Amino acid sequence: MVPLAAIPMAFALGSARPWSSATGFVGGMYVAYFLCGVLLLVGADFIFDHLDAYLTRLWNQPNALELAAQIIIGLLLIISSFYLRRKKSTAPSARTPPAASARAMFVFGVTLILIGMPGAVPYAAAIERIVRADINWATGIGLLGFYNFVFVFPFLCLIGLRYLLPRQAERCFQVFADFAVRAMPWLVAWLFLIVGLVMLADGVGWLLGFPLLPVSAAAG
Repeated sequence: MVPLAAIPMAFALGSARPWSSATGFVGGMYVAYFLCGVLLLVGADFIFDHLDAYLTRLWNQPNALELAAQIIIGLLLIISSFYLRRKKSTAPSARTPPAASARAMFVFGVTLILIGMPGAVPYAAAIERIVRADINWATGIGLLGFYNFVFVFPFLCLIGLRYLLPRQAERCFQVFADFAVRAMPWLVAWLFLIVGLVMLADGVGWLLGFPLLPVSAAAG
């Protein structure tokens, strides 16, 4: 998620309200990761294991919950791609690109993390290590908060760069933000469409016995 999240982060830092937009986006990512981590710490994975077992019996397929999540995310990406393609991209009239509100960037940060959570294997592995360490609740929450801070630290460094080098950083981020306003909706729409179609076709293919990506069969 880090490379993908760098795009809206750079857009936020080059907008008319860089501080509120950027901090809202980083805050959304942190809160989403933290809440998901808390759910894993309290044993929410037990529910997902039972749901996975039920879907496995229903579809007679291993990792059925993962396949269901893949199909749903693929459909959401395809729907989002058509929405983005219908939305006309207009060039900004001012030198500084318009800014999204802190609330909108917060929601976007949360959404970005939730979409990518099914593939967040390193994050789940880190939570599993915390659980297996058999530590008390307060220490576990502290470690979780620190791990999430490490995740968003590169984005905090970008905010610091914007503050320490206001003129130079502003020009760089504004160029990227202007490009994002003009071209990114079109590029992201096609990216969502391609990735969504691949995920949907592969997920349905696994259910029918004809996976699109047979490489994943060896991994599973």
